Amino acid sequence: MRKLDVREAGDRDALIAAWVRYAQSDDQALFWAYDALADLIHHEPSLAWTVIVEIVHRAPAGKAFDLAAAGPLEDLIAWHGHDVIHLIEQRALDDETIREALSRVWLSQRDLDPAISARFWRLGVQRIG
Repeated sequence: MRKLDVREAGDRDALIAAWVRYAQSDDQALFWAYDALADLIHHEPSLAWTVIVEIVHRAPAGKAFDLAAAGPLEDLIAWHGHDVIHLIEQRALDDETIREALSRVWLSQRDLDPAISARFWRLGVQRIG
């Protein structure tokens, strides 16, 4: 498979569709989508946020939606919360689906500095530790 350029709409859509199918089916042939999104979260958190928003909106209720929240959304917040808090706060104002996904995220007090953690907790992120 060729390397995707998620800045391109078609490649981004392919990643999103494959990630949702993987979350629904556990089809190991689609595991590349999980890896590709994890790499994107590590290296380009703002772009990853855009992809995660689409995944959350396309994932059907249940396993896939819960995995989108507790997986890539939670990782994005834990690893880059200070970089994306403003994007997430802005989107959560008018997006019930994002607020629902945030309520399924668990964040340790040790993951971020206290001021940023408090902002996520106000968005409904669950506190652990």
